[in-house]
Amino acid sequence: MPNPQIVDFYERVPLHGATRHSEVFLYVLHYKNANHLQIGFGMESLNGLNVAHVFGPNVHEFHIPALLDWCRQGVFHLVLEDEYKGRHPFSSEMTVDLVKRLAEDPVLPLVSGRYSNLVREHVGNATVLVPAIQRARDAVWGHPADWDIRPVSLADGRVMWIAYDSEIDKIRCGIGYFDASNAPVYGDPCYAVGKMECEKWVAWHFLYKDAPLEFFGRPSGWPVGFEMMLYDIKKQTFMVEFLKLADEIWG
Repeated sequence: MPNPQIVDFYERVPLHGATRHSEVFLYVLHYKNANHLQIGFGMESLNGLNVAHVFGPNVHEFHIPALLDWCRQGVFHLVLEDEYKGRHPFSSEMTVDLVKRLAEDPVLPLVSGRYSNLVREHVGNATVLVPAIQRARDAVWGHPADWDIRPVSLADGRVMWIAYDSEIDKIRCGIGYFDASNAPVYGDPCYAVGKMECEKWVAWHFLYKDAPLEFFGRPSGWPVGFEMMLYDIKKQTFMVEFLKLADEIWG
């Protein structure tokens, strides 16, 4: 394992090895205080005595969203090469147009060196790297949408709010209202919905649109006559925006 004094994130993505005596994998790594993630190929003997990491591209923090979008498309592939001469084409700097570079080539080459004979299958689709890259990004720099409160106006003086809480990996939501200056006044979080619950929660409220969705934790100064429940089109308006954020967070 890498030295924790210089590395603050390290995760392996297992591949299928050719022997019973070794494990082969891709890895995502971040050196402390570095502005990039390193992606590469590795091998470890099952007794742990022989370990190798073959450096791949360094992807700048600025370009991680583009790399994730590229990997999620599912039509791009990782390939292992015995060697790669010169600077890796996916190593990136702020001045490099990585989006353009990714669009030009559907293949991400990784060097496996003398260990290429250990891999018995084509590495495959680049989507295998997505979870590890996401976790690395979140652990090192924080999720870009963490507690970015999104208002959802109900066009009746009330406003809902939704926000992703990366600490619990759930989307929180609550209710509020617009004050006399048309500024939103938010109440406390009422619901926290995770990835595994999200689809069923949203689908149920779309299917039973007349069933009330009740909120608690109203803010101080709550106007007299304002309901704390959502029905019908108001509830669907809220659910559409909730689903948009869920798609953004969990894809």
